[in-house]
Amino acid sequence: MNNLQKPLQLFYSYAHDDEKLCELLIKHLASLRRQNILHGWYDRCISPGDEWANEIDMHLERADIVLLLISASFVDSNYCWGIEMERALQKHNAEEAMVLPIILRPVDIEGTPFSKLQFLPKDGKPVTRWSDRHEALANIAIGIRHVATKILNEKEKEKKKIREAQLAIMSPVEREIELFIEKHKQDPDVYLLRAIEEGQWNNKDIAFVAKRIKQIMVEMKKWRPKYSGKNTARLKKHKRTLKVMRYLNDNQTH
Repeated sequence: MNNLQKPLQLFYSYAHDDEKLCELLIKHLASLRRQNILHGWYDRCISPGDEWANEIDMHLERADIVLLLISASFVDSNYCWGIEMERALQKHNAEEAMVLPIILRPVDIEGTPFSKLQFLPKDGKPVTRWSDRHEALANIAIGIRHVATKILNEKEKEKKKIREAQLAIMSPVEREIELFIEKHKQDPDVYLLRAIEEGQWNNKDIAFVAKRIKQIMVEMKKWRPKYSGKNTARLKKHKRTLKVMRYLNDNQTH
């Protein structure tokens, strides 16, 4: 997975009686975290002094995937059942998030709001019924990886669709510049200046390109209105950036 890809937000909804199993599952999802596929959150991430209900609500609203860690304790919990699960299913039905019920322990789930969803681990066999719990949790991790990959692919398709629509309404020069920037994601400002020096754009387009360079530098927090004193010392460590700054100042780009 591309390290530039923004990871999906994962929310764990669980009863505190199942905390040890939740933490063990978190370890099994470490590979997804290290590959920048998922960023998980559960209530033990709340810092001292924070409003716990607000923190839970905020992270639940941000979630792309919600794991319901099902057990008798989960079903019995008014907060898990009446607040977290209810909101998670609303998001699921609105296609704002994917809800995955994880069966931790044997429990009657017939007729529950999540009973028609696809369960993990395989065949909905409770984690505690597996002879090796790590095998069960690894099976869950594989299932979550499959779902996360599907969501990321869909997000990427939507992103490309939006980008194509944006490019379609641009002028030929604007489109050429944006495609150039996408090709040179590392220091695009430097490469744009080099392209100007190599004569890639006509004289009438150079001012427009220069303005786009400055905009990029502002977005990348590389722009310094004046390159003197401490700024000069800082920029000398990045000679190419200093060269771009001097070009823009010499051409009085606004």
